[in-house]
Amino acid sequence: MQESLETEFEIDSHTLYTSASIGIAVSSELYRTADEMLRDADIAMYRAKSAGQATYAVFDSYMDDQAMFQHPMDNRSATRTR
Repeated sequence: MQESLETEFEIDSHTLYTSASIGIAVSSELYRTADEMLRDADIAMYRAKSAGQATYAVFDSYMDDQAMFQHPMDNRSATRTR
C-alpha cells in the first residue's frame, strides 16, 4: 500500500506526491464490534503519525494503555473488554 502511494502523478501539469500513516488492527475474536476494531486501528494510526511520515503501526494492547493514560477522561475504559 505504501509503495502505491509513493508513486507520483500529474494533474493539470502539476506533479503530486502522496503518503499516508496507516494504523492496523489485526482481526481477533476479542473484537465484539467493528467500532472496537476501528478504534484500535485509529490508535495505531496516531502512533504511526508520531513516528514520522509514510509509516505504519500495528495495534497492540500497550498502545491502548498509553492512550488511556494520555486521555483519562475518555470513555475507553468503560467499553474495553480486554
